[in-house]
Amino acid sequence: MAETADFPQVTPSHLCNTLIEVMRQVQMDEEDPALLHRLAQQRLAELPGVREQTMEQIRGVGPEHVQAHAVGVAALEAAFKDMENALQATIRYAENPQEEAFRIALGALMKAGYSSQLSTDTYQRSELAQGPTDFPLLNLLHRLKEGFFGSGQVPRADLDSGIEGARRMALAAADELRTSQPGTDQKLALIRSYERLAEVLGRLAGAVDGGLEAVEAVLEEARLTGQGVRSAMEALVYHESTAGPTRMAHANLVLKMAELHRGGALPSETLARGLEVFRNSQKELLSEIEAMASIPSGSDGVTQQMEPTRAAFQAHWEALALFERYLGGEPDQYESARKSLIAAAEALADCQEAFEQIGEMANKIPCVRCGTRNEPANRSCSSCGAQLLSQTGMGASSSTMSIQEEGGQAQIGGELVMTENLMRVFQSVNAVAEASMEVEAFQDVLDWFENLVAENLLELPEAPELSREGLTSHQAAQLAQVEERISAARDEIHSGAQELMAAIEELRQFVVDSETRHLVEGVRMVRDASVKVQSNQSLIEELVEANQKAR
Repeated sequence: MAETADFPQVTPSHLCNTLIEVMRQVQMDEEDPALLHRLAQQRLAELPGVREQTMEQIRGVGPEHVQAHAVGVAALEAAFKDMENALQATIRYAENPQEEAFRIALGALMKAGYSSQLSTDTYQRSELAQGPTDFPLLNLLHRLKEGFFGSGQVPRADLDSGIEGARRMALAAADELRTSQPGTDQKLALIRSYERLAEVLGRLAGAVDGGLEAVEAVLEEARLTGQGVRSAMEALVYHESTAGPTRMAHANLVLKMAELHRGGALPSETLARGLEVFRNSQKELLSEIEAMASIPSGSDGVTQQMEPTRAAFQAHWEALALFERYLGGEPDQYESARKSLIAAAEALADCQEAFEQIGEMANKIPCVRCGTRNEPANRSCSSCGAQLLSQTGMGASSSTMSIQEEGGQAQIGGELVMTENLMRVFQSVNAVAEASMEVEAFQDVLDWFENLVAENLLELPEAPELSREGLTSHQAAQLAQVEERISAARDEIHSGAQELMAAIEELRQFVVDSETRHLVEGVRMVRDASVKVQSNQSLIEELVEANQKAR
């Protein structure tokens, strides 16, 4: 019987399918068991060499490669062992063709066939995960490109086939999404991302004739498009997992978890953990809001909005307490907990919208005639045409030595005096936190403030030398003490300037990772450093003035 005949695809392995079919023919007395024995014995003898050749190829890439793909390598090792066991079971059946031996050999061959395919897929996925993109499919195209243009081991037909296969997969993914229900904006965005990727891959085949540089240019475009696919996919997953009866995503997720638990599809421990995570995240959110509200902004609306905001968070704690009673063995609390959380989340959503409106209006100039809020760049009211009052100082740096403008009176008692320069920084922090200011504009404000500090505070002139003409020895000694205090105050101003520079760097970190904690900490640092600078500037002025009066 021919060993290469086409047999039913019982498993993904041609060898296993061959042996299973011969076993069945032996069972039906249509084939000599000696043939089955010879086939299995031959493969068993070849197996160690095949295994060693496979592992040697993997080890030849380097120890880092073996370590990076340890899971895939282990799967291959297990598949070789499964194949060895299956061949030995087949030989035992050929030597004693009884029903029990047939059943054992058949099960072993089935396992070996699927184990072989699974291990290969696992190793290949592990390999393809390592590459210049987050998409294994695009990493495969990069390897085909390298094999075609580099080593020459990949034929043009294989390269074209790989590109066309990738294009078809992208289109198939888009078609599958298009026919699924319900349709959402997030799903439409993912469909368009897949179609865009298919369009780019369609141009990749034509770029091959243009050479390596042309192919790499299109592959780079495919990489960027692939990132768009992944982002759209994450947005879709997030939307589907957090869609619900409220405008607050995390609350919807908790409500879904509670619903699954009530239906018996979610363990109590998982829901309890979800409630704990939700409570902690809400506490962190409240802390961030409290910290941001403490930033001077010149707006009474923020302070007024804090009371309903705190009430909304309190309603969350009460709803979570009801859910805990439900988990504790009071099923009748479920509906009350659900309704309470929905009401709390909606109240918090209202507060969030109110804060957004406050932030939107904060930087606009009110018209004294009709009250319409206008953009800062407007010189006349967009509604009634009346001339607007200008906000001087908000866009220009100070001409004095300090971050305090002329005429501002600092207090030594540790209180911050709000100057126009500081107000500009704080308002910019508020705006970028509320996404009403672009990060590029925020960086411009930080650059302006950094230059202001560097020019006026870091390079202070030497402490003034006070005249001792006509002074007694006692007066001269008192003057020396005054000079020491002025010098110490000057050093404190310089220290405060350095702290301001550190605060600016902390604020810049928000541009890097968009984490609000950098804004909160940066503002605290700006306030503390500004108090130090203002207090010591005021102290120097008072000492100099007192000395002049004494003379």
